[in-house]
Amino acid sequence: MMDNENTGMTEKKKMNKALKVTLIVLSVILLLIVLAACAYFILRAVGKSHFKPAVMNVEHVKAVENAVPYDEGKTIKYNGETYVYNEDVIYVAFMGVDKRELDTEEGVSNSAGQSDTNMIIAVDTASGKMSLIVIPRDSMTDVNIMDAEGERIGTERLQLCLAYSYGDGRERSCENVLRSMERLLYGIEIKNYYSLDLDGIGALNDAVGGVEVTCLETIGKLFTEGEWRVLHGKEARYYVQIRDTSTFNSDALRRRRQIQYAKAFAAKAFAAIKADFSKATELYNVAGDYSCTNFELSRFIYLVSVVLEKHDVFSLSDDDIIVLPGEATMGKRYMEIDLDRSAVFETILNVFYKKAEA
Repeated sequence: MMDNENTGMTEKKKMNKALKVTLIVLSVILLLIVLAACAYFILRAVGKSHFKPAVMNVEHVKAVENAVPYDEGKTIKYNGETYVYNEDVIYVAFMGVDKRELDTEEGVSNSAGQSDTNMIIAVDTASGKMSLIVIPRDSMTDVNIMDAEGERIGTERLQLCLAYSYGDGRERSCENVLRSMERLLYGIEIKNYYSLDLDGIGALNDAVGGVEVTCLETIGKLFTEGEWRVLHGKEARYYVQIRDTSTFNSDALRRRRQIQYAKAFAAKAFAAIKADFSKATELYNVAGDYSCTNFELSRFIYLVSVVLEKHDVFSLSDDDIIVLPGEATMGKRYMEIDLDRSAVFETILNVFYKKAEA
């Protein structure tokens, strides 16, 4: 009888111990979940605080026919309509650099490379709508000219892509591009930027498991027009990088592929993040080895979370991607594009402002 009682007490102690262990494990798991949630909301809050208004410069607006600015540019009357700045819009500049590593070559001037891709990514936090304003690389604008020490010695009217070459291949190059972008975009102040080198394209591409495209044109033996492909590694870089420079305005042809690829990549990346939000941090970290940016993880998390909250399935439509129009001509040596200033102004109004309620 005593043996049975001892056995029962031993089993009860084992059960109590097992229960305690289980409770401790569950408590730790719950704590980790709570901490992760807190970290997410902290990152999101911090990220939100770093975005600034994209208000057009008053003096720039005054130069536009039929446009009158008020309230330091937050209100604009244009062609009989009144527009007010949309405080829900956040944005970041993106630059794709034509080098495999972001840096200058020691002892070689103007070796920082050029920004072949230049765009503003804007997100309306109220609706989740994302807009991409693509500025052609050959858009003519005032570019700050720097000396070897990085000091500005003047400005020159050049292609936008060349602004990157006047810098250190990293922060100063990016900031120089931002100043030229601001001149083209009626003085909106651009603070957040992200630049990516060529090798970063393949790394990000593979981080989402490859990107599917139907080739838009035949490029040597690499791609055949109409062919369906899943791009991997260097294939992704080649697809968005290669162009026939002997063809007039060849960048416009390449840009079609870049936009097609961007739409396909965005859809796949956001689907992966929707399934597992930690994928957002993973992609940010993957890109880190190939980028130069002041667009910290917290800002990225905030931007991504806003879009995910508003969409079950995310995709970029043709209407979401605005390529700024202009007249392309052949200069003395290189392509030059004079942007349609009225079209640029109206694009800024449509993306960053909204019509005032009657």
